[in-house]
Amino acid sequence: MTSNNYQYHCSPQWFVTDAMQFIPVSGVVGEPCAGNGVISEVLKLYDRVTNVWTNDLDPSWDDADYHLDATEEESWKMFPAADWIVTNPPYSGLDFLILEKANRYARRGVLMFLRHSFTEPCQNRANWLDENPQSHELVYPRYRFKENKYGRLGNDSATVTAYAWDKKAVSQLCRSRPAKKIAGFHSSPKNAPDWETVKEIVEQQQKRISFKLIA
Repeated sequence: MTSNNYQYHCSPQWFVTDAMQFIPVSGVVGEPCAGNGVISEVLKLYDRVTNVWTNDLDPSWDDADYHLDATEEESWKMFPAADWIVTNPPYSGLDFLILEKANRYARRGVLMFLRHSFTEPCQNRANWLDENPQSHELVYPRYRFKENKYGRLGNDSATVTAYAWDKKAVSQLCRSRPAKKIAGFHSSPKNAPDWETVKEIVEQQQKRISFKLIA
């Protein structure tokens, strides 16, 4: 169990399996906010991902390779090199602190699962967003991450969107993804598919998808 001092929202597997159809994540991937490892474990199923390193500030996630603060510059100097950074970061302003560093650090790009309102030109990130427009934007149906104080699974204040910053992209892709088109979609942790189903989804994807990566 993770400490109450840390933000934790367990990502569904379909965040990764759906986004990987549109975003050319490959090579060495870093996951700086790994939590229970859902994102990193799904990434490892892809042939085009050669290695995944993980980090989480919360030391109770003892499977993580590192336990550093991803909002701090010094932490990024200690992480291994990565082609891509892929994560579902904590929100409340910490997401932008992590994104800004991840984008400078990643050799190819960043994929983050963020509130759809993230690209609102708020004072703290408006200039950065203007100078660093996202290459991909996949808007997802609402996901009920955790129980509220009444014991019911509740929605966040905005739906989650997969935003990517691909340094080699030559155009932008923006799509809304209906639930019926998302393989393995589930609206809450209570109806998540088993791991064998997730592996089958990835295997089927890899049979039909071939990215022509920009050299």
